[in-house]
Amino acid sequence: MPDFRRLYTKLTNLEIYKIKVLIVKYFNLVSRNHDLLSKGITLQAGAAVKRSRREAPLLP
Repeated sequence: MPDFRRLYTKLTNLEIYKIKVLIVKYFNLVSRNHDLLSKGITLQAGAAVKRSRREAPLLP
């Protein structure tokens, strides 16, 4: 049987670092995409409202 505890600590130090890097990259990506997404959604919503007003001016 190998000493799993020693192996585990060696693994975790590297893995924790990798995971941290991945998390940071992921969050940066998500926040950038979220800004773009929210802008895109508001633009699309505005365009949809304009389109619906132009197509159906009888709506209150």
